Amino acid sequence: MAGLDEKKDIHKAIELFHKACKGKHRNGCFNLSIVYLTGKYGIPKDMKKAFEYSMKSCQMSHPWGCANISRMYAMGDGVEKNADEASKFKKLAKQMSQQEL
Repeated sequence: MAGLDEKKDIHKAIELFHKACKGKHRNGCFNLSIVYLTGKYGIPKDMKKAFEYSMKSCQMSHPWGCANISRMYAMGDGVEKNADEASKFKKLAKQMSQQEL
């Protein structure tokens, strides 16, 4: 993206994602989870925050949030490894994804 100052804009984006998440907008929570999951643009990777915001987005019926929760349980990233929880959230993500089609 030409002309985008990513380091400056990411802080504004995080601020807006927080506001959206608090306002019960699932994409705001999901976007925050991705920021902390990837740790790009000078924002430290934080798997506990990534898990927290993935869970919030999942609870608001965001299928990719549930998919992230599944993966995090499967890998033990930001949460204790748990195959049963990983399977549960994977099924939930698939169900939600099919409902959106």
